[in-house]
Amino acid sequence: MLEDFRASYGDLFTLHRPDQPPRVFLSAPAHFRSILLQHDQELVGLGTTLYNDLIGPRSMLKLAGAEHRRIRQIVTPPLVGASLRRRAGTVHRLIAQRLRDLRGRPPQPLARMTIGITARIMNSLIFADLPEANDRALEETLVAVLNTMHDARTAAPRQRAQLDARYRHHRTVLDRLLLAEIARARTTRADPGDSLLAALLSAPHPLSDDDIRDQLVSLLTGGTTTAGNGMSMALYWLHHRPDVAARVSAELRTLPENASTLEIASLPYLSAVCLEALRVPTITPTSAARRVVTPFTAEGFHFPAGTEIIVAIHLAHHHEQTYPDHAQFRPERFLGQPTDKLRYLPFGIGSHRCLGAQLTELEMRLTLAEALRLHGFGLLGADGELRPRSHGVNLTTPHSIQVHCRSA
Repeated sequence: MLEDFRASYGDLFTLHRPDQPPRVFLSAPAHFRSILLQHDQELVGLGTTLYNDLIGPRSMLKLAGAEHRRIRQIVTPPLVGASLRRRAGTVHRLIAQRLRDLRGRPPQPLARMTIGITARIMNSLIFADLPEANDRALEETLVAVLNTMHDARTAAPRQRAQLDARYRHHRTVLDRLLLAEIARARTTRADPGDSLLAALLSAPHPLSDDDIRDQLVSLLTGGTTTAGNGMSMALYWLHHRPDVAARVSAELRTLPENASTLEIASLPYLSAVCLEALRVPTITPTSAARRVVTPFTAEGFHFPAGTEIIVAIHLAHHHEQTYPDHAQFRPERFLGQPTDKLRYLPFGIGSHRCLGAQLTELEMRLTLAEALRLHGFGLLGADGELRPRSHGVNLTTPHSIQVHCRSA
């Protein structure tokens, strides 16, 4: 549908809906620069309708200006740069263990498995010294919340009511678990560098338990879904394209046996495969809407108060001039040159760009590397053409694509 609108109206078009504010879709770098980035701090985040109930009213995804910057400045450092590199070994260990745990077990949906990996990783980053039982309960409850919420979107009315009830139950349990961890963390007074929760508790302007709860749910949801679905897509492509898998395997063999986590994650072709897996199909087809508060004019267009601005990421990723043969999976297009943040934007753009972009790329690279090294690892039902399914605001592999690992 978005392609049809672009073909008819160009790279910027507006959808008018009865009794709703107009929605402006952007897909060209010039518009990103002059409309979105030029007015970035003035646009209020709306989150995503699907997640509004889950993330809560104080989520960073719904803030703008100084409030939004304040929360991002607290939670960004552990997810980027040197802090993330220090945690890379833990991320690697958790991925390798979860893949080894597949041995001898019945096949399971690939996307469910990868969401489980990313949920466990996010727990390790958010909470310090989390007891094993609490870790497992948080992971299982978060996955149950996401699954029931997403499945309800496509269910028949009667089944939807049942799924909604189950979602509300799991959400209540998740809140209870999170508030208990916040209370425990307040008594232990961990160093702010130990975890994302400790960083929030050490904020210069004290945050209430409810404020912290909303940020934790936002981090858990965002950090679990995009990364997990990106992993799932990338593993599909390794199976579907044996030539790509063979080239990544050959690249891995160039490393010494004692290669570090960061050496693995720095391999250029492995990295290119992960970049391309986020582009085709685009994991997050559109950004969350941003609302105009103060009217402005740009590129000859007037944007009245209340207008919602959305980045059409799928269209940006499927522009023939930028990506020749855009529908084809070609990792080589990302070799030898840095990505252009106005043309490659799986994590969004501007002040609301995904905090976990570097973490997601690290997780995807390490997952692919460990899957190729694990004897007996394979997919079922992945031989045909990919037909992505909706998973919240993301696309992912269908339940029919399953993962298994033969016993050693």
